[in-house]
Amino acid sequence: MIDSFRFLFSNPLIFLIYLPITLLGLLSVYVSFETTSSTLIAIFYMALMLVFTSFIFTFLILKTAYYEMKKKISFKQNVDLSMKKFRLLLLAELIMIFAIIVFSSIINIFSLVWTSNFSIALLIVIAILFIMTLIKLFLFMPSCILRGGLGFKESWKIIKPARFLELAVLLAGYFVISSLLSIIPYIGYLIESLILGPTIIILLTMIYWDYLKKA
Repeated sequence: MIDSFRFLFSNPLIFLIYLPITLLGLLSVYVSFETTSSTLIAIFYMALMLVFTSFIFTFLILKTAYYEMKKKISFKQNVDLSMKKFRLLLLAELIMIFAIIVFSSIINIFSLVWTSNFSIALLIVIAILFIMTLIKLFLFMPSCILRGGLGFKESWKIIKPARFLELAVLLAGYFVISSLLSIIPYIGYLIESLILGPTIIILLTMIYWDYLKKA
């Protein structure tokens, strides 16, 4: 964690590259699309956010990987490489989002039908298993960018029990901090978007790179 913070603050260009997604995020937090007559605008906004996010994640993963290799990469080289690689990450993210939406919809439907204590307990167990599956797949982003493919298979393979626990604690900590920051108007969102968000991507890439070194 300390290394990821050190890397982030020693590369101020990362904050610059994150600025567009931060501004877009502020738009969604503090502007209601319901007041505009536009489902299409909302869809376009979400698509733009997803594309920007995939590109920025790719940029940051590559930047972190070069740092771990102790090699230099110019801003232009970083952007050019990201332009070539981010589409595959975008596809992987779409698959992940689709799976989460489908699973959430199924759980919601069954929660309306299954009302006994046993069925509710069963739904909770299924939800926990799904969350555990997501954690097992959580290194798909650096795997996708640095090794090719969608990254799911390799992430599942390399996340052994010790690393699984590490990622589970990391994600739990992220959601707790993110929830606390969401209470603070504007400033909380800026801290989450410009510091906490990139730090998590850097940390995931460092964890994945550690695996590559040991493989």
